[in-house]
Amino acid sequence: MASLLRNISKGFWTQYPVGTKLTWSFVGHQLRQNHTAVFNLVELLKALITNFVRVWQVLALPLMSSMDKDVLRKSMPQDSRASAIIYVVIAYPIGYCIAAIGFSAAAILSLAAIAILPALATAVVLIWMVGVSLSFVLWFALYRYPVFELMYPRLRTWMLTRNSRVYSAVPTALPTIRIVRLKAGNYKDTIECDLLTSPLVGASFEALSYVWGVTLAPYKIQVDGRPFYITRNLYTALRELRLADRDRQLWIDAMSINQYDNAEKTAQVQMMRDVYATAERTIIWLGKTSKATRCAFDFIRLFNTTGASVMGWKDRTKVPRWRSIRRELESLLEYEWWERAWIIQEVVVSKNVVVQRGSHQVGWESLHDLVTYLPFSDEFPHLETVAQFAEDIQELRTGETATEPISNTLLGLAYRFRYQSATFGSDKVYALMGLLRSNNSTLLQPDYDKLPEDVFVDFTISALRNNQNLTAVALAAGAELQNVSWCRDWRFNHDGAFETFWFSTHLPPGRPYLASGAHPPVLEANIEARELSLKGIPVDTIARVGDFYQQIRDSVDWDLALRNWERVAGGPLTENSEARKAFNRTITADSWLIEPIDWRQRIVRRGQPPRTEEDARYKKIIDDACLNRRFFITTKGRLGLGPWNLRKGDEVCVLLGGKTPFVLRQCSNRVAKGRASHLEKKGKAHHKVIGETFVDTLMYYDGSMGDDIESGEVVPKWYHLL
Repeated sequence: MASLLRNISKGFWTQYPVGTKLTWSFVGHQLRQNHTAVFNLVELLKALITNFVRVWQVLALPLMSSMDKDVLRKSMPQDSRASAIIYVVIAYPIGYCIAAIGFSAAAILSLAAIAILPALATAVVLIWMVGVSLSFVLWFALYRYPVFELMYPRLRTWMLTRNSRVYSAVPTALPTIRIVRLKAGNYKDTIECDLLTSPLVGASFEALSYVWGVTLAPYKIQVDGRPFYITRNLYTALRELRLADRDRQLWIDAMSINQYDNAEKTAQVQMMRDVYATAERTIIWLGKTSKATRCAFDFIRLFNTTGASVMGWKDRTKVPRWRSIRRELESLLEYEWWERAWIIQEVVVSKNVVVQRGSHQVGWESLHDLVTYLPFSDEFPHLETVAQFAEDIQELRTGETATEPISNTLLGLAYRFRYQSATFGSDKVYALMGLLRSNNSTLLQPDYDKLPEDVFVDFTISALRNNQNLTAVALAAGAELQNVSWCRDWRFNHDGAFETFWFSTHLPPGRPYLASGAHPPVLEANIEARELSLKGIPVDTIARVGDFYQQIRDSVDWDLALRNWERVAGGPLTENSEARKAFNRTITADSWLIEPIDWRQRIVRRGQPPRTEEDARYKKIIDDACLNRRFFITTKGRLGLGPWNLRKGDEVCVLLGGKTPFVLRQCSNRVAKGRASHLEKKGKAHHKVIGETFVDTLMYYDGSMGDDIESGEVVPKWYHLL
């Protein structure tokens, strides 16, 4: 249940942030493309008919294997408790009633025919999941969609329109910002502010890093004597930040920038790095205080003083209010602020950062030290993601260079922080641009008049031209824009269909794939038609395809999966044969040549984990290489690993600039005709990118691709991608 709810609520709240334009056709497309059709009733019924075993027994059943009473609190934003309640009211009665009826029927029938009980149990699970899927559709149709996709965006537009009346134009001759002067007052007094226009250079102010939040009832304050509407989260922050004896100067994006004026917003966003770098202090706002906040912040300071010894203290649970402190720390680190994309730049470039919750403060470094240690303690192992995020931010703050490929490019940063969310899809890219300083005129420039889809297309083409490789295309598989297979939809907060081979961590160091040698991509782009043309070399065609490889915990099933692939390869394969070596190279993505002696016999013992470190490493390498992929063999006898959705007849080619080969599928005439008005050449063949692939013997080009093309030994052709 925990996993199911996280996939439903967390997935839709983070992959489609509030304010994202969602339509039923868009959701249906993304569900189909990302292999998650179990959460849409129509797609569910199709999946039941067409792929019963693979979808339900392998995908859905593990989702129902655990129950977490706190999952709704953890998976929903703080401002969506009503959504959680409505979902529970709809989902639980329907799901449990259907499940109770099913289990009762199964119990009665099992008395008469005990042999068919497993089949009945499976049927009960399917009936239960139909109920849950129907509940989700009702919840989405009756509440989530009308309230947060129809009502809230209109309310937000109304707020921004009313607020725009307060602003006057900002001078453009010099970098100029607006500073919010928060007037002194008591906690319950009406919040009053003035907007001051000031050159950025020499300005004195503090910057606020916070979450806008969702508000269906906006809060009214006074700005320059006129009404101004803000969200509840900002309203709470201003009440706590206001001083009783003197005014306070702050930079707050929702107030310092006219959010209704796209031209001004575009200009101001380009100065965001300098704004936070200039601020005397950046205040991270993590919500209102609780009864345990003071004790929790004292604990953070204590940890910073004494180090890990305080976490290793066995009797710490006897400390007064320890449980409250523990819950407060979890609440602090599960706050929505950690999910925002903009906070990365805000923290990285700031010279002095403090964390504030209610009226209590602690330094960022103190919180960072605690956060990065907590997952190693026995009480906070679930905070590993937050800890890694905090460590990534700190690395950028201290100037340490990350080890991931292309990590110092905008594409690398976007991939590294792909799990962060933004209300506006374009901000998933714009929020990271300030981390790079470059005079390259081909880099992307912020433009809020463009749709997010157009920004992502521009971003992909910019990355192709600046990075001189096809990594941007490889990252699109499984998370691509609707009808644009070569461009990633960065609104998705996940890895796509699979982690790309180019970013995989299991590969041996110093041996990068070079399927096209060091040759850069040769490309042409038709932005209006969203058509990308790349030169490449046709290599082969997929002839046979194996089963879809997923996370398999049972070692016997794991062995059966590999044996299925051996049969596709023409097996069984004899030991030490060339065919066996090619098979081993393929299933490990050429990371391990020879499997450990007797490994297959040891690993298939039911319930027995790998007995040696070598066994464990070998199994992990295979899992890393094969997860969410299919094994295939080509018409010319080559073995390969490719995306889960490849099929017989797909083309394998080496695109110039690609680190790996790619699988392409020719588009139907109907798809091409849909964009005929924008395509320059009618009647030419178009392809869809299925994804990158590992093909044995094609991963390392021997020689110089440029010289071979010039001599005519290699003849590339144009591939027109839609």
